[in-house]
Amino acid sequence: MECRKLEIIIVSADNLPVVRNFGRMKVYAEVSINGESKTSKRTTVDKDRGTNPRWICSLDYTFKEASLQNQGLLVVVKLYCERTLEDRYIGEVKLPVKALFDYGPRVENVLTYTVDGAGDGKLNILYSFGNMFMAPKPSVWKKAVWVM
Repeated sequence: MECRKLEIIIVSADNLPVVRNFGRMKVYAEVSINGESKTSKRTTVDKDRGTNPRWICSLDYTFKEASLQNQGLLVVVKLYCERTLEDRYIGEVKLPVKALFDYGPRVENVLTYTVDGAGDGKLNILYSFGNMFMAPKPSVWKKAVWVM
């Protein structure tokens, strides 16, 4: 099975709205594929920069080569403010994987996206797709075990 690795680097965010009434904003990003929790990965929490957090956090995902042409395949980046009782949602960016792949396998400069639901908030990322590689197909035995 032909695959490629996508490395996405969550660099920073700018001009996020204040969603916390008391204390400093402590912001993190949660990244997933199509919003599915089983693919979810997180950045560290930036406790120092408030509405302009910075992470420079690298996250990797592996995709089947054929899926890179799927219009519905999205990298979803949700931003949250960490709080004691319950974290507060700030906004999100949906990045179509096909559009990233078509734009180019690697970007040298930071790309900036508007954060939906966050006013003038912006998210800054870098990304690169690795070379194609062959991943072994799951054996029939493993498939049978998962069916049970």
